[in-house]
Amino acid sequence: MTKLLCSILTIIVISPLQATTTRLKSMGNLQIAIDDNTNKIDLFNFGNNPCGLFCNEDTSIVDLDILYGEESSKTDTITGDTTYTTFGNAIPYDLLEFIPTYSSAFFQYLPFPALPTNRLFYVKRSTSEKPDIWGNIPKKQAVGFLVTYGRLNQKFSDGKESAGGPTIALIYDMLFTSNLHLGFEGGYIYTGYNGDQEFEKATLSDINLTPAVAFVPNPSITIGAKVDYHHPSVTFGTGDNELSYSGNAVNFSLSTIGNFINYLEVGALVGYKILSAKEENDNFSLKGLDVRLKPRYSLPNFPLTIGGLMDIKKSAMLNSSENGDTIYQNEYSRILFGGGPILDMKYFLFGFEYIFSSLNEKERFIDRDSTKTFTNTFRIGGEIRPYNFLNLRGGYEFAKEKEREPGNREIVSKTIGTGFGVLLKNLVIDACYNRIEKEEVDIKKTIKDNLYIISIRYIY
Repeated sequence: MTKLLCSILTIIVISPLQATTTRLKSMGNLQIAIDDNTNKIDLFNFGNNPCGLFCNEDTSIVDLDILYGEESSKTDTITGDTTYTTFGNAIPYDLLEFIPTYSSAFFQYLPFPALPTNRLFYVKRSTSEKPDIWGNIPKKQAVGFLVTYGRLNQKFSDGKESAGGPTIALIYDMLFTSNLHLGFEGGYIYTGYNGDQEFEKATLSDINLTPAVAFVPNPSITIGAKVDYHHPSVTFGTGDNELSYSGNAVNFSLSTIGNFINYLEVGALVGYKILSAKEENDNFSLKGLDVRLKPRYSLPNFPLTIGGLMDIKKSAMLNSSENGDTIYQNEYSRILFGGGPILDMKYFLFGFEYIFSSLNEKERFIDRDSTKTFTNTFRIGGEIRPYNFLNLRGGYEFAKEKEREPGNREIVSKTIGTGFGVLLKNLVIDACYNRIEKEEVDIKKTIKDNLYIISIRYIY
């Protein structure tokens, strides 16, 4: 269990690409060159900085996202099937930043695909320049309130398991001067696990406080900085068998957004994270680095956009005893890059992407182990617009993950997406269906997912 608790800390700089919107999920998960309301190269979407909330949209909005999914899996060498149902993403991404649930004995068999979560997001933007009763002109500002919930249920031949919980967050952004933003974000995440046996229980939680600032020296450049404070805590088991740890983490992040002559957008981010935690007589420490670059270029007088993405993440974690002896050590690095074009015309949109990622993980517990994995992902999709109020969408994604060391493990994933969008005066409705088939070639295991997503946006 000590090794498993150590692994909990390794995910602090490991996170997948942000989940795409319902619209993009129905178009093969396109997410690099295409522009969408949650895929913008700006301080809020790309930099994850609360100081970008005011400029992220022009109006006040209410977003509602609902997801339901079913998964079944079967292995030729094992008798009996396993089925899952999910209502949104059971483990929020912010929690995965600190607690890799698949590393613990309780969570390693539960599927946590990169799903959108059930989400209610309310944003009120105040732009009035009318003086108040004292003659003061109010500051332009935006306030956002976010609530999410997810739950996953598993049924197998001799039992059942479940996991899930809520998230709440408050986001604030104020235009303090004409070129200075002050922002804040605070949130709480909780999820729990219940197994078939009484002792198979776990709770995971995180408190987050984020002060932020943004400087706009000119209309083409925005520079944002933030400090995330996290207090993650975990408990495993019950009674005398309960193990727990809690820690404190700080993430320093600097991001720059450039928009030049309306043709070239560039987002750049550098983040540095440190974490210190304790469990009984063990001490945990982690340091991580995250570097991201995302350019997007639109050709003048032609409806073609070309986008790119580079993401480098590294972390080093150490678990030591009170006298300084090393118990467990982990080093993790991932390099991801990709790109592709989008052709966006009046009556249709079409695009494709290629993404390559390499994962290298080294750990020392009793023996030294090293794992190297390479993943190639191809995406193609688009939408047609037969009427001003209706969009019809479709797409396909193919991914092959291959382990080079120590074995020859191979996973092939195929996703077919389809959906539609209805655009009314103050209302946007998007619906999506995804059929996912994943095969673990070496053990002849097949996994099939059916995902149904609907999103509603009210603009006021």
